[in-house]
Amino acid sequence: LYLGSLEVQIRSAVRKRNILGVPCIANSNLHSSELHELTKLLEERTFPKGSFLNKGGVSIRERSQGIYWIVKGSVKMLLDDGVIVNLSRGDHFGGRAIKKSLDELSHRTVEFLEETTCDVLSKSAIES
Repeated sequence: LYLGSLEVQIRSAVRKRNILGVPCIANSNLHSSELHELTKLLEERTFPKGSFLNKGGVSIRERSQGIYWIVKGSVKMLLDDGVIVNLSRGDHFGGRAIKKSLDELSHRTVEFLEETTCDVLSKSAIES
């Protein structure tokens, strides 16, 4: 079932809500037009089951620098202290990577447990 314009409006509203769920963005007092511009920077990406975005102890890759909102699927994150966090639809991750340089080591391993679709706000999109 395709709802046309209504579906686009709902998707935009969900994206805005997700963006405002990130504390550093929510606390930045964005004007509604700035929030709208941020939603336009989101890129939908799909990752295959068993693939990795980052592995702990490996240099951060440019393509992985961003905030990821899970639209569909699930992710397992292994934190540097050994804690395992399972994330699914509506959760976000990656905000700290935006602040890091590419020569820093990743302290988290991010694995996609199933085919997973994410909305991604990349560091390069923010900086352009």
